[in-house]
Amino acid sequence: MVIYGKYAIFNYYTNIGRPAKPDRKKKRIIMSIIRIEELIREEISNESNLYDFFKSRKASLPDGSMEIRNTAYGKYYFQKVRVNGSQTSVCLDPHNDFHRQIIRELMEKKTITHALPILKKNINAMERCIERIEPYHPSNYMFGNYLGSEFYLPDDVCLKDWIKKPENANPYRPEDRIHDTKRGILVRSKSEALISDILFDADVLYKNEPALEIGGRVIYPDIELIHPYTHRLLWWDHLGKIDDPVYIDDKFDRLLDYSRNGIILGVNLILTWETRTRPLTRRMVEQRLREFGLI
Repeated sequence: MVIYGKYAIFNYYTNIGRPAKPDRKKKRIIMSIIRIEELIREEISNESNLYDFFKSRKASLPDGSMEIRNTAYGKYYFQKVRVNGSQTSVCLDPHNDFHRQIIRELMEKKTITHALPILKKNINAMERCIERIEPYHPSNYMFGNYLGSEFYLPDDVCLKDWIKKPENANPYRPEDRIHDTKRGILVRSKSEALISDILFDADVLYKNEPALEIGGRVIYPDIELIHPYTHRLLWWDHLGKIDDPVYIDDKFDRLLDYSRNGIILGVNLILTWETRTRPLTRRMVEQRLREFGLI
């Protein structure tokens, strides 16, 4: 019988079982909204940078504002400025290089003047949104993981469907799977067994060598796992012979395939590696788990 961690399935399906430690519970809340927050904070940063640039740029532009008058005789450009408390309009000749530059800068200033309050309003609205946002995921509710995929947000993992996904699906040399794991699944190397057992001890749901279709072909990552807080899929490949040039060339092509299809190292792809003289250690694996917020 294959099991997915001592408490993982029980907690996923009932939201009860082993009580979460206070720090893990807080982390679960933080990590579950980080996907939305990342997008909003990125937009806040972009619009704040643009706002600051516009304010600085506006201060360097000519005084006054632009007025364009369309008449029967053509289009006329005026720079409206205040002189001694009174507003004065100065006609600008678009055929004159100096005047043409003023026209261009005053038009830029008009655009900036219109944009600044919009950017400020957006920034304030997004900051309020972050303060008030509440994460949604079916697993936050009792028996939520019994629901089908139609109840899930795009890119969230429907556990009900994921559990049915076969593992050890790679047909290449199945006889090489000789190393046992705590879940009772055989894997190809001691290092893969080490990674599997550490994930098991951390109550992370994972599958060994599931089929993954990318770029019109099927590959078999060493491990596919569900992030316990963001509910997103991650993939884990272990490079067991990075001192072998032929091996590493093949793995480099695979990394390129990953990146072309949205599986990005450091984002949703975890890598570990070793050489003949420097084997993988528990400390290395646990460091990866900490980097990805898995423990």
